[in-house]
Amino acid sequence: MKERDTNEVIKELREFEDLFFKSFRLSPLSITIIRIRDGLLIEVNKAFERITGYSREEAIGHTTFELGLWVDLKEREHVVQILLSEGSLRDEETHFFTKDRKRIVCQYSAEIIEMGNEPCALAMIIDITERKRAEEALLRANAYNRSLIEVSLDPLVTIGPDGKITDVNAATEAVTGYMRDQLIGTDFSDYFTDPEKARAGYEQGFRDGKVFDYALDLRHRDGQVKSVLYNAAVYRDEVGQVIGVFAAARDVTERKLAEEQLKRYSERLEDLVEERTRQLRDAERLAAIGETAVMIGHDLRDPLQVIVNTTYLARLKVDSLIQPEETYSTKQELFKDLITIEEQSDYMNKIVSDLQDYSRPLSPEMMDVALLPFVKKILSSQKKPVDIEVQMEIEGGLTWKIDITMMTRVLTNLISNAIQAMPQGGKLTIASTRTEGEVVLTIKDTGVGISPEIMPKLFEPLFTTKAKGMGFGLVVAKRLLEAQGGNLNINSEADKGTVVLIRMPYGENLNI
Repeated sequence: MKERDTNEVIKELREFEDLFFKSFRLSPLSITIIRIRDGLLIEVNKAFERITGYSREEAIGHTTFELGLWVDLKEREHVVQILLSEGSLRDEETHFFTKDRKRIVCQYSAEIIEMGNEPCALAMIIDITERKRAEEALLRANAYNRSLIEVSLDPLVTIGPDGKITDVNAATEAVTGYMRDQLIGTDFSDYFTDPEKARAGYEQGFRDGKVFDYALDLRHRDGQVKSVLYNAAVYRDEVGQVIGVFAAARDVTERKLAEEQLKRYSERLEDLVEERTRQLRDAERLAAIGETAVMIGHDLRDPLQVIVNTTYLARLKVDSLIQPEETYSTKQELFKDLITIEEQSDYMNKIVSDLQDYSRPLSPEMMDVALLPFVKKILSSQKKPVDIEVQMEIEGGLTWKIDITMMTRVLTNLISNAIQAMPQGGKLTIASTRTEGEVVLTIKDTGVGISPEIMPKLFEPLFTTKAKGMGFGLVVAKRLLEAQGGNLNINSEADKGTVVLIRMPYGENLNI
């Protein structure tokens, strides 16, 4: 019974030994048995022959030193030390020469075994040369791609399907104010002034596969905002599954500001062109008016003067006649008719004067004139209704530098306007103040005032709200004042009256 058991054990051992050696020989992995003491190769398999190029006969009985397998003997010493101290090692990266002296990279695993009372290594080697080359190529490609990403001046971001940032470049760090490790894992939309719009943008990228020129405003952590245009496209894994969106932002802040400025300039240019066109039209019209004024002045001035003179002489003659009492009424009626002719002649003469003053070159003859008597003289020539109160507040001894003829025309016109603005009566105040280097004369009435709609048109030629007149009065007054180095301003409020301000150079003291 014992003899049969022993035989069975021997048989089983032989079967196990046969199975081991068949597995040893047929394994796709290089397997060797090496005496640790001197590196003698005791056994090798077919995979060893294929990987190293040495046949079994060439290898067995020779040491690894004789075959020159180790590229670096320090690696062998390191492997031996680990085996002797720990009894095994796993997946140690080592380097070997093949028979034709090609370098290969291997993954080395080994266990200590005893053979003939000698410590040996049952070693398994996997040739990972191609894998290492692929890994190195991938690393180089990744480094190249990374360098392309980092060298970009535009912020670049990769976004996962959940909207979380998976990677960024240095430009993104700069534009957001956050470091790469702070950005990765956060929501892409959190860095924009309109998170909902940002979220809709990357969702569109996942849905449509791409996004072009998607406008967003990106906020730096310090609050500064930049306008950007995002372009994005999905990227896929090796089986074609979409795994994220690659987005690039172009900073268009300066371009946007330039476009807005250009738009403002364009609008301003259109306004200027429109204004200039209007001015040219007005100039053409006013040139025609000027030519007409010259003809009117030349053709009407002489007959008007004849009418005025004849009317004056007729009044003198009528006044000197001794008439019976019954003809007194007829005489009065004739007086009224002559006065009407005189008034209308004055009005016609004013129209001619306005036209000529507007169109002719102005060459003022400036002189120092006492203000108070000058204004009183003009005021005395005006026909003032009894229901209008006149108040003078002019400092005695105050002088201004004016052209007497021009200023007479100006004040006559402006005081006449003030009186006409108070058809129901009121108060006319003429006052003066002196500032540094100039005299300000104020003509204030409590009349009907001027509506806001009319104010911008006051100094437009041919514009008037009166039933009579050609609309040259204020235009001529302003032109005459500016020719003398002064200026005219009008402030008015409907139903509350008007204030006219005349500013003129201050004259020398006349000792009057």
